[in-house]
Amino acid sequence: MPMHARGCTTACVSGRRLVFVDVARHDGKGLGPMMPNTGFTLTSRTLKMTGNCTTQWEWIDDAVVTTSGQLWHANTIESLPHDIVMLPLLSMDKANAAHLVLFDWDDGRVSLVSIDLSNKQVMGSVVTYIKGKDDTADADMIKAKPGFFAHFIPSEFPKFLDLRKRENHP
Repeated sequence: MPMHARGCTTACVSGRRLVFVDVARHDGKGLGPMMPNTGFTLTSRTLKMTGNCTTQWEWIDDAVVTTSGQLWHANTIESLPHDIVMLPLLSMDKANAAHLVLFDWDDGRVSLVSIDLSNKQVMGSVVTYIKGKDDTADADMIKAKPGFFAHFIPSEFPKFLDLRKRENHP
């Protein structure tokens, strides 16, 4: 995966599909605050099992592309700050819902936001996860957290995802 992209995978309901979501920064930076007048693109795609021996997996042409401009236009700055979103995690419960980390590089605050990718609306409100003050109980985390984002794999394949045929493995 390119340095400017951070992605994540999760399985859909049927267990025969994997949905991928990727955040690509428009400024080409791997980490740090966004360059002025730039943004990002969220892209979601589905890979499904075909059931045949020659091509076991195929991409479904269902890409959902959402730009930061579309998100910022559809939501107020209070409901969705104009910061870079990172580490997307797709919801296992709600179709088209992505949970993302907002990192405010100016004050060190880490927040979580959920966005419905189908209508580009923030679901609920932005929740502060770590406050940016160094004199709090989070001080050690605040000092170390930028390094955590550099090489973080946000999730693993769900343990319940069993891609073996059910008739052979009861």
